[in-house]
Amino acid sequence: MSKIKYLGLLSLLGMIALPITDVQAAQYHEPISVDEMVNDSFEGLDETDLVLEMPEGGFLYGEAIEYSTDDPNTVIANYNSETDPNSVTVAEAKSILKEDAAIKEHEVEVYGATPPTADRLRQLPYGSRYVSTIFTGNGWRFADVQWKAGPNSGGEYLRWSSLVDGGRVGSYGEAYATYTGSLQGTAINVNSWVWNTEYGQGQIYYTFNPISGTQYVVENID
Repeated sequence: MSKIKYLGLLSLLGMIALPITDVQAAQYHEPISVDEMVNDSFEGLDETDLVLEMPEGGFLYGEAIEYSTDDPNTVIANYNSETDPNSVTVAEAKSILKEDAAIKEHEVEVYGATPPTADRLRQLPYGSRYVSTIFTGNGWRFADVQWKAGPNSGGEYLRWSSLVDGGRVGSYGEAYATYTGSLQGTAINVNSWVWNTEYGQGQIYYTFNPISGTQYVVENID
């Protein structure tokens, strides 16, 4: 499977996203409507497709396997949106995200102020996708889970998108270095996507001073 490490897209709002060149990884643009935001989150999926709300609040389409980084043979959890009785349709997930956006517009969470624990990692099998919960707050905000491509994916690359505002993706070491003041990782321009690999390590999304409603999408696709 041939994948290119970085491919930019034109902004969905018709503007070319500018590259991130300083410590502020987020990019400003006029806020979009909540309806547009949730539609972008699930672009390409049908309203009747099943997605599973994950413990941290994001939505999984397909499968994910969480395991211990100390022992890759120790599986912590298996997730599958097709078989889990708690799965909901994309239409229902959009309603949940809208409610979440309304709440977070007025409340700033401390969640995600530091990089996630280094001892847990999720594999994303080929064909699967994860849509994150909404980011808020000041300073650097980090996803609370690491991702890597599952086995039989044809490579280590995952495709990352940053919605509403820009962000970065990097290894645990790069995320932690950024947290301590040394900017590292691959920039993701707003409403664009990049292919990224950390060559066997987990991959983490992070963003600076995110506009309310900022999300990331990670996919294991061609």
